[in-house]
Amino acid sequence: MKASILETAYLQLLTKDHMLLIPSSDGKDTFENSTHLFPMGLDEDTEIDDTDASALPTSQQIHDVYELRTDGDFRAIFSSISSNLDELCLTQAQIMLFAEWYTPWLKPGGNATFFLYKRAGQYRVALIYNYPLGLSVSRHPFDSPISWSSKYALRVVVPRTAKKSK
Repeated sequence: MKASILETAYLQLLTKDHMLLIPSSDGKDTFENSTHLFPMGLDEDTEIDDTDASALPTSQQIHDVYELRTDGDFRAIFSSISSNLDELCLTQAQIMLFAEWYTPWLKPGGNATFFLYKRAGQYRVALIYNYPLGLSVSRHPFDSPISWSSKYALRVVVPRTAKKSK
């Protein structure tokens, strides 16, 4: 089993003593065909016209949850864990399984939890919002210039990685 990174310049590990295991998946579930999981809304991903967003099957995997402790954009936040962004990506199916199985680990109260994924060969970030009446999801380009504030203690979910590969 790979070890967790306890903290980075941007993130602090919340799941040090927890094993959040996501089961294997056929990779076919997408945000668009699973709107029942997001009763509070699913944004339209208008920047990417890709009718087949499903992915390859995945094996079971342990995931870690981090909390943002320094302001930063998506590139700075995710690159602080690993320079190999592909190893930080989840499939849409894995993101939805995590949201369904581990809802208490999503940032509550209308603030976001970030998940890195690829669609049409481009890095994207899904923001899952955990409202009292249910979940919603919005999707953003990875290279968005938005700097996310650490004062909201936003969360980041990635597969457990061995070491920071800088």
